[in-house]
Amino acid sequence: MTKESYSKSALNAMHRASKQALEKAANMDLKIPEWKDGKIIFIDPREKLKKMGYLGTQGSPTQNLRGA
Repeated sequence: MTKESYSKSALNAMHRASKQALEKAANMDLKIPEWKDGKIIFIDPREKLKKMGYLGTQGSPTQNLRGA
């Protein structure tokens, strides 16, 4: 494998982990911290999943989230 493919694999793994964490927080009705405008705010993970394009797609495992 090339150095570039290792980087892509690592980045893809981080994206998958991020999505899993958001899904878990959404299923547990938890807010997630996010850094914005110099301070920490708490947001609904469902909104973040929508923004990332993971909610509302056919066959998505996140369709079963409460409130989605």
